Amino acid sequence: DTPREPRMTGASRRLRIVLHSNARDTVAREASRALPFEAGGVLLGYREDGDIVVTDALAVRPDSAERRQYIRDDVRANALLHNYLSSRDGDDLTGYVGEWHSHPQPVAPSGIDLRAIRATAKGAQGPIALLVCTPGSSSRFRGMVAKRARFRRVSTEEADVEVVGAAEAPLGPLP
Repeated sequence: DTPREPRMTGASRRLRIVLHSNARDTVAREASRALPFEAGGVLLGYREDGDIVVTDALAVRPDSAERRQYIRDDVRANALLHNYLSSRDGDDLTGYVGEWHSHPQPVAPSGIDLRAIRATAKGAQGPIALLVCTPGSSSRFRGMVAKRARFRRVSTEEADVEVVGAAEAPLGPLP
């Protein structure tokens, strides 16, 4: 494990999406490939200490692309997710943790994006991440987390996106 700064607890703690390099590479590659249209897909990983850790990403290519909207193909997304999860070991804790899509221009998640992630979070067992990628932008990733609250309400909050790469891989076995 990589050493991390101590985390604050309570209301002052900022949510975090920890994005592993292979997931980042998939999202960035697919977002760039789709330009000038939007692209999107599924985020896989686990939840740890209030963070959403994204270890992998799947691209869900739509039947038709649009410049200002990504329309998720639920049938295709569910098939890709099922194939991915069925290929994992039985004790693997990796599961569905959210959605990603791209914006060709550096803009915040739209109202449509927020409504969609809130609807997903209503039926989820834990917080759900929304990761928005803008290819070529200096602030390439923007994160949101949707969480189910009391009375089936859902809150959304901005999250920091922290990319962890191969340079931070754990050491091999000691002699």
